[in-house]
Amino acid sequence: MLAELLNGIVELGRESGGLKIVPEPNSHRYYLHDVSAGTHELAETPPTARAHRASDFETIVALARKNKDGAVVWYSRGGIVLLVDDETRRDRVTLSFELSPQIAALQLLEKQQRAMTQSDLRNLLRRVFKNCLSQSGNIIELISNLKFTVATDGRSEVSQGKSSIGKALEAQLTGQSVIPEYITLSVPVFVAAYIVPQSVQCVLDLEPTNQTFQLIPVAGELEKAITAAERAVGESLISELDREVPVYFGTP
Repeated sequence: MLAELLNGIVELGRESGGLKIVPEPNSHRYYLHDVSAGTHELAETPPTARAHRASDFETIVALARKNKDGAVVWYSRGGIVLLVDDETRRDRVTLSFELSPQIAALQLLEKQQRAMTQSDLRNLLRRVFKNCLSQSGNIIELISNLKFTVATDGRSEVSQGKSSIGKALEAQLTGQSVIPEYITLSVPVFVAAYIVPQSVQCVLDLEPTNQTFQLIPVAGELEKAITAAERAVGESLISELDREVPVYFGTP
């Protein structure tokens, strides 16, 4: 916009023969010549509005403190936005939040409610939720020690006018300990920019006949975890900024 304005002034000056703008080579400065008055002055092109992208929480806090006289901070699950001057609202610094792989995996499990084999569940817990099992005891060991057996009995039924042969399948499950109906995962809600672990209770269902498992978050647990993480971000901002900079919940 500024470049277009300067170009327009140059063209106007050319048409009137009065005002000319001469850019200084390789610089943000320019000379403003008033031909009719025989004067000239050196001016600077105003800087563009800042739109910095922070990479960590500490950067937001440091810049908010530096500009505390006019700054305000907004936060939400989408990230943190620092408005350097709330009056102009032009310069800003943004720290974007992204949901963690663990939260994304739980959202998918809640949506699909798919059945998993014993091997699939064990690998999921070992690879995706490796550091999230502090409240789940020795769940991986329990699942690994399970053994499924299926007994098959042949039964026949004969009556007047019909004959049928069926099979009764009996599934048995053996293991050293009982598999819990619920497990609690302590998961980071956001990725490395700002990690806030939260507890998510999940239902652990098993079907011996099909030898499959389902791991599904209890209804409302994911939203509760994300909301708690948002609240923790706000509390941290208020604590770090010591109320010198206003902190608001939402987006500017």
